Amino acid sequence: MGVHMLQAAHEAMRRLTEAVGRVVLGLDRVVRLTTYALFVRGHVIYYGPPGQGKTLLAHCLARAVGGVSERFQGSPDFLFSEALMTAFPDEGGQLRFYPGRLLRHGTRLGIVLLDELNRFLPSTQAGFLEVMQERQVTTPARTFHLPHMMAIATRNPLEVAETYPIPEALLDRFLMAIEVPYPEPEAEARVLADSAYYGDLGEVIGRVEPVVALEELEALARAIRTEVYVSPEAFRYIHRLGQATRRPADFGVVLEDVPDLDAQILAGVSTRGMIHLVMAAQAAAVYDGRDYVTPKDIHEVLREVWRHRIFVRPAALVRYPDLVDRLLGRVIECVRG
Repeated sequence: MGVHMLQAAHEAMRRLTEAVGRVVLGLDRVVRLTTYALFVRGHVIYYGPPGQGKTLLAHCLARAVGGVSERFQGSPDFLFSEALMTAFPDEGGQLRFYPGRLLRHGTRLGIVLLDELNRFLPSTQAGFLEVMQERQVTTPARTFHLPHMMAIATRNPLEVAETYPIPEALLDRFLMAIEVPYPEPEAEARVLADSAYYGDLGEVIGRVEPVVALEELEALARAIRTEVYVSPEAFRYIHRLGQATRRPADFGVVLEDVPDLDAQILAGVSTRGMIHLVMAAQAAAVYDGRDYVTPKDIHEVLREVWRHRIFVRPAALVRYPDLVDRLLGRVIECVRG
């Protein structure tokens, strides 16, 4: 049964990346990494300038798994209660309450896009954090279950007006933080030449055919978590990698232009971060058609799983904006498997 389920997961992951990749052009790595997260029931946050296809990707993913998507635009005046309930007067003038956009689809909700997460008020961010943790919402009237929901958040690094810090506890709930680059030139040229991308994108999204059912994802994710072999050596390797983000000097990790690197780090990778790395590496192995994790799988996803979990002194981040990614690169080089 386990081998059969892993083969099914491998085929579904490949079909999904192909289906979405035919529409979201030039972002193959982003699509693949997001697929890893989807198949281990993780959430992701995208970093990058606006207009690079992040919203399109979220809608295409929802269609590929036969679900629906909802997009919430970050704004200081948006309250979490608006996502839960809406109110309209009936014919008699009495106010009636109805499920909001987060709840109205029930178990058909596949993707929730939190666009510009850092523009939501902290209280609104906290509300979405609870949904991400529990995949359910409890109101005074009833509990709404959202068992298949995946959150995709975006963060625009260019926008600083009316923004709020994203708490560490919220960031740590995202399986991956994925940088969305500009598309490859050839793919971007194909987008410019296709008139469908100039409209409301409904036609483009409609090109994606469902390749796996929402209801199947949980079983496939369970198979990946329980049937993909992670050796004791691989567990020890991940543990050592994580420890090296907390105490780089103990593992010979140095950056020549950053004096006293250890002192610049406020917090390294959490235990949850190590668990998430195991899960992402298992997904990478299945995507490649294997039922065991290798160092290659770990290295492929390490930066995306850990870059948002390492916190450095603000002054160091101003002077060395790419400090975290450089640190992770050196950790991979210096810590032996």
